[in-house]
Amino acid sequence: MKIVLNLTCINNNPSGARNRIKFLYYYLIKNNPDYKFYILEPKDSNIQSLFNGCKNIEFIKTKCLSYNSIQRFLLGRLTIPNIIEKIQPDIYEQFHLPLIELKNVKIICTIHDIRYSSHLKQFVRPRFISNFFLKKALQKSHKIITVSKSLQKDIKKFTKFNNIEYAYNVLDQRILLDKGKNKKNFNINEDFILSVGVIEDRKNYDTLLKSAYLIKNIHPNIKFYIVGSKTKYAQKLYKKMKLMNLENNIFFLHNVNDDELSALYQRTKLFLFPSKYEGFGIPVLEAISYQCKILLSDIEVFKELTDNKVSYFEKDSCEDLTYHILNVLNKSRSIKENYELDKKVLENYTPKKITNKIIKLYESCVA
Repeated sequence: MKIVLNLTCINNNPSGARNRIKFLYYYLIKNNPDYKFYILEPKDSNIQSLFNGCKNIEFIKTKCLSYNSIQRFLLGRLTIPNIIEKIQPDIYEQFHLPLIELKNVKIICTIHDIRYSSHLKQFVRPRFISNFFLKKALQKSHKIITVSKSLQKDIKKFTKFNNIEYAYNVLDQRILLDKGKNKKNFNINEDFILSVGVIEDRKNYDTLLKSAYLIKNIHPNIKFYIVGSKTKYAQKLYKKMKLMNLENNIFFLHNVNDDELSALYQRTKLFLFPSKYEGFGIPVLEAISYQCKILLSDIEVFKELTDNKVSYFEKDSCEDLTYHILNVLNKSRSIKENYELDKKVLENYTPKKITNKIIKLYESCVA
């Protein structure tokens, strides 16, 4: 079987999509040598290092820009059909929208989230445009793969087609092997709460700031560390922190490598993920693997990932968030709340298990 993977949306910036390729599709390609994979690369990024050791693979550099969705789509429509005609693959899988329409090939579209079709207000793109491209992809794809059941459920609201499947993201298995080897401490000597995720509005750090403001008078020594890529939105948070006099309570860490992040997970008092919207949430799995106490917002996908077995806070309530944080920090904790989860839940997110599911989806397309 010949399979083309359109990875022109993947670059060197950390993202859930990049991690899916790095930890899941690397395993899929390496452990299925009878399948031939063709990787369509973006012009502005080299992603070949994600597939070191894979021999059943061929890279094709395109002129598409990973950072420019409009250019990527327009140029992709002009050039990728010619590539497909030359290769004549059995399956073409694309990992971003808008979907490029192709003939004489089974099309799979993997969707990581539908933030632009959600009711979040921070996006410039009108929602009806995003909905149009989503519906077109649902109509033109033989299969749609989502990264969670929750996302599958959300997307089913847009279509009557029964072509939507889910295949989870996976945990980086090196975490389970390397845990405990790294003792870096960033010169952090105080207790802290850790959050991980790109600095943008949907991550709900604004509610975190309000909660930190309430907490600092009760626990003045507790700090908040937020690990994520620097963005324009981060500047807005810096200004709010200054107005709220939180500059000595909240710290942003950028360009953190895997070893440094491992050390932070191992030392934190609490892992906090306050998002308003996620398609999945890989840091949740990472925190569970390090046996962190975890506190998550009450969005459906977080309940799915944790089997609805931990306590969640109301995502729009800084008061409820504060209640739960204090519950973790105080020794006399409410017995009705739970912030710990058995690592057995991680068995749902192994590369072998999810790879087998994707291979079956491929085979069903060409049967």
